[in-house]
Amino acid sequence: MNAFRILAYVLLGLALALFGADVVTSLEAQQVTLRATRAILSLFGLDLGVQEGGWFARVGNFLLATPLWASLATLGALMVLILRPPR
Repeated sequence: MNAFRILAYVLLGLALALFGADVVTSLEAQQVTLRATRAILSLFGLDLGVQEGGWFARVGNFLLATPLWASLATLGALMVLILRPPR
């Protein structure tokens, strides 16, 4: 259980770092710039194209189009709330 709580905090830390990178890029470009999950994964050589098909493909495309910091922050916050230590 403690390992999952640590993982949740690591996810939140990564989300903050990615958000900070988007803020710095936006300040440098003088316009709002948000990197999508697909763009960040392509930096690591994982080129995922647009998927076609049913509802699962639509959910996958939505997650790949959102900023990665938003996805990680949501997952990390849910894990922190679910894995609270007992009182």
